[in-house]
Amino acid sequence: WRRACSEMGRAELREQLAATAAREQQRTAELHAQLSASEGRVGAETWSLAAPGKVDLMRQMLHEQQEELAEARRFSAACKLVTAVGRRDTLSLSTALGAWRRACLLAREADLRHTPRLAKPAAEGLPF
Repeated sequence: WRRACSEMGRAELREQLAATAAREQQRTAELHAQLSASEGRVGAETWSLAAPGKVDLMRQMLHEQQEELAEARRFSAACKLVTAVGRRDTLSLSTALGAWRRACLLAREADLRHTPRLAKPAAEGLPF
């Protein structure tokens, strides 16, 4: 049950990561297109600090950067979650393996206790 939930969570996370990457690529292409289109206009205009168009453009850029940061934080959190789930799975497997090894050792000791021992050779009793 846990493994199924973990696999479902990983699949959803992979889908979200792929969608985020696709959005980032699309947004990058849009920004490149806007930049290319505006390069011709920039040379003709004089940019001053008080220009209202520049203030709006800077406000838009700031908003876009904040959105990108929010997406980066979500991506980072998702990666950390995947890592934590993977570590938890690894820990549970190693715990199960350790328990199995201890059970095997106990079973072997029990078998050795119930196995009849051979008589000691006579040479072991000699003093020299």
